[in-house]
Amino acid sequence: MRVRRSWVALVCAAGAAAAVVPALSASADSPSSAAFEATDFSWHVAGDPSSMSAQIATDGTVTFAYPDGASVHNVDFVSGPATPSCSLNGASPVASMRVPSVPTAHGWTASCTFETPGTYRFRCDAHATMMGTIVVGDASTTPTRTTTTGGTPPPGSGTGTTPGSPTPPSGGEGGDTSGGGGAGTGGMAGMPGMSGMTMGGAGGGTTGTAGKGGSPAPAKTAVLVRSLKVARTQHGTRVTGSFTLGGSAKAKLAVQVSAKGLHPGLAGKLTKTGVHPGRVTFSVPLTKAARKALARKHTLTLNLKVVVTPAHGHASTHTLALKLRR
Repeated sequence: MRVRRSWVALVCAAGAAAAVVPALSASADSPSSAAFEATDFSWHVAGDPSSMSAQIATDGTVTFAYPDGASVHNVDFVSGPATPSCSLNGASPVASMRVPSVPTAHGWTASCTFETPGTYRFRCDAHATMMGTIVVGDASTTPTRTTTTGGTPPPGSGTGTTPGSPTPPSGGEGGDTSGGGGAGTGGMAGMPGMSGMTMGGAGGGTTGTAGKGGSPAPAKTAVLVRSLKVARTQHGTRVTGSFTLGGSAKAKLAVQVSAKGLHPGLAGKLTKTGVHPGRVTFSVPLTKAARKALARKHTLTLNLKVVVTPAHGHASTHTLALKLRR
């Protein structure tokens, strides 16, 4: 009789546990929406600057916004099981892996709907260390939480001894570790096709690590480029702009202007060496072919690329689009 009672009690307990499981599972469902916000220079979950990952249910929607800042940003899905359906500033949604189509100044909002479960990774085309992750599907698979401070890339980007990248052997070729606060430069070593540089704000520099034979490598200087100003509509046969170069070391400036439909595509270039810290201005003259095209079309749509490289360290790259009129 005692054995029978114990068996009945065990069955009742199992039934009670089974009733609890669905309730717990239901409470763990993924949310139907999430939001990311861009700052200069990082993507993070809205309301949580330390988080770069979000999880939503299948058919859920993620909102992306760049409300304020002095740079240009966008969302480029570099991996994922399918193409999301995205809308920019309330326009009709279309299947797209990039929104806006080019890095754009502040004031835009986009939303993307994800019908296919899986992991989607995105970045900004102008600043490859601005990255984020979206996991679509059952909440039983929780996304890995990645965090960032200033311009330091998230784990797995392969820079120096950042978690997720191989630790360089003692006395061998060392990596670089971004220095103190603020947005410094973040490399993307080992990932072909990704420049991995950002135009950092004020903050610490980078520290050199041991080179061959265990001797210290030269300290790598962070390029502190701030307040890049370029008029989105200009007139004449030159493209002009300015920015503030921080730090104490000289740097090399390379500015390139390209135009679609122009053969060759290069519409102008400028190179300066020994650029001193402080306010820097540039004026890029159009090539002969570009001037002829401007005279014929009256307006040219141009892409501007500004690259600043210190004597020791990583380059900062910034790109944007503008129009040039006669």
